[in-house]
Amino acid sequence: ADDLLPLIAPLLILASFGAVALRRAADNVIDWFAITAYCLLLAAAFAYFFAMHAGMPPKMATSVLRLTAGHVPPLDWARVAVAAAATALWLALVAWRLRRTSVAMWRGPALAAAGMVTLWTVFSSLFLGAVDHRRSFAAVALAVADEITRSGRPGDCVLPHYLRPSHLAVFAYHGGLRFASGDGGDCAFALHRDVAGSLLDDGEPPGRWTRIWEGHRPGAPQEAIRLYRRAID
Repeated sequence: ADDLLPLIAPLLILASFGAVALRRAADNVIDWFAITAYCLLLAAAFAYFFAMHAGMPPKMATSVLRLTAGHVPPLDWARVAVAAAATALWLALVAWRLRRTSVAMWRGPALAAAGMVTLWTVFSSLFLGAVDHRRSFAAVALAVADEITRSGRPGDCVLPHYLRPSHLAVFAYHGGLRFASGDGGDCAFALHRDVAGSLLDDGEPPGRWTRIWEGHRPGAPQEAIRLYRRAID
């Protein structure tokens, strides 16, 4: 699925040329759906943001804390101002649309696109810190790097085992890990990723190893990251 992501942008561009050829009824459906859906989604985003920081209503606060792995980022008023400004622009666009009885044929697609951009801006401004805490490998990479420093030397070679290229990139970026370019026969450490729902990545790295550390991201307890040190004969 990840290999198909680059096709999304060109397909969207091709689809946009057909938007202006829609019948008026279909255009009106997109128009009013965009207004209703994005207004409700924006209201929900601000409601959950308030619940995350204020703790009320309790059910909403519990839901958002479960989704963010219990992390509440510090309140950043600059980000809140960006979200509020984006929402104000969206409401101004909606008010302009409601006041006009006859507008261009591209009104529906334009409103839908503006609503999507506004929702993305609001969500990124209000919840990016919490999502980053739940999904990011930064804390895990730093913990692995600290363990390598304690058990060996900084910059020691690490053999990747069942790690994707994206994992190699984030561990190298956040933790400064130096991964083996070949078979890793001279590496002092090995890093293994094991997903609980799969049997294909259960095998340990080839050779004699001793497990010295294990952890996972806050939002992915089913994904274990294990660090091994080569056993000394």
